[in-house]
This record gives sequence, C-alpha cells and structure tokens, in this order.
Amino acid sequence: MSAIQDPPELLPTTDLVKQALSEARELVQLEVRIAKEELREELVEAKRAAIAGALAIGIGMLVLGALLVAVILALGGTVVAALVVAAGLAALAAISVAVAYAAAPKSVLGKTRKHLKQDATELKEHVA
Repeated sequence: MSAIQDPPELLPTTDLVKQALSEARELVQLEVRIAKEELREELVEAKRAAIAGALAIGIGMLVLGALLVAVILALGGTVVAALVVAAGLAALAAISVAVAYAAAPKSVLGKTRKHLKQDATELKEHVA
C-alpha cells in the first residue's frame, strides 16, 4: 500500500506536506488554465464589442454631420442656431460617457479571483 493511500493520521509529516504541495501545485495549474480560458472568452467579447462600437460611431458621425447641417439650415443658418445645436450635442455626449462608464467591466477575471480566494481558504483549512 502506498503512503498516499494511507489515512492522513498515519502518514509522516513530510509525506503530508509533499501531498499538500502536490495538490496545491495541481490546483494552481488548474486555476491558471481556467483563468486563461476566461481571459480568452473576455477578449473575444471585448473585440466583438469594440468592432461593433467603432462601426456604430463611424456611421453615427456621418449621420450626425448630415443632420446637423440640415438642422442649422432649418433654423436659419445663423451662429445662434449653430450654438444651440452644439449645446444639445454636448448634453448627448455627457449622457453617452455615463452609459459607457456604466457598461464597462469593473473587475477583470472576476470568476477566477473568486475561485482563487475559495481555494486559498480551503487550503488554509486543510493545512491547519
């Protein structure tokens, strides 16, 4: 019968430490693999969002330019009309910034951090 299969209370301390280190090493390797996969998934999502966002911004700028010219001309083509339109755009920009900030991820690799904290707690309990 190998030492690893013996009940923990019958194993020498050195074997217990070796076993704990081996399990910890395996756990770290698994967590690294999980973190890499999670990061890949998040990068794919971020790339997709960035491409769609850049396309939307480009098209939106073209539309907005055409609409602004039409609005300013409809308001008489004066400096005051142009300033009123610019103020409206500034308000829309502020709202857009607030929405973008709210939508941005707050924690990178959140799942992995949670798993690592749980694993560390369990390891401390197991070793103690």
